[in-house]
This record gives sequence, structure tokens and C-alpha cells, in this order.
Amino acid sequence: MYHYVRDLARSRFPEIKGLSLERFRRQLDYIQSHFSPIALDDVFEAASDPKKDLPPNSILLTFDDGYSDHFLNVFPFLDARVSPGPAIVHLPLPDREYGGQLEE
Repeated sequence: MYHYVRDLARSRFPEIKGLSLERFRRQLDYIQSHFSPIALDDVFEAASDPKKDLPPNSILLTFDDGYSDHFLNVFPFLDARVSPGPAIVHLPLPDREYGGQLEE
């Protein structure tokens, strides 16, 4: 599960526990070389249909909290490099306010 993925050196919070863009790129290189990225739909289909199997070395990438850096930094990489674009964004509860997250 990924949380923050951003240019940490230029971030307002450079010491935050997160992943730099370069390190994320290197992890995607590794993932593409060693795993088969899948979408959440693939997991549901395999769970509900005994005739459907997931590819060997399947991996589902997930992204927590719906921060704007996922939209700005992560999705372009996934869209260009990983097929399908596997991502899950956990959105905050509607009655709570969080800074820096995607807006409706």
C-alpha cells in the first residue's frame, strides 16, 4: 500500500514518511519485471468464478487516503507504464475535512 508519493525534497513536509518520485519509478520498474499487475476487478472475478485464475505473480497496487499526489504523480505513471492501471483510492468520510486530498 502506498501513502504519499511526491517530490519529497520540494514538498512542504520533506521529512514526511513517503516515497520519492524516483524511488516510485524504480519500484514500478521492478514490479513490471517481476510481477503481473492486476486490477481489483480481476480479484473479484477470480474469487467469484472458480474457472478464472489470476496470473502468476499477481500484484494489486493500492493507494491510501486519496491524496492529490496520487492523482498528480502516481496515475500518470500507472497509465503510461502499468496495464491495467491498478489503483484503489480510499476516500475520507464525507463529514471529515482533510488537507491536500482530492476534492469531489
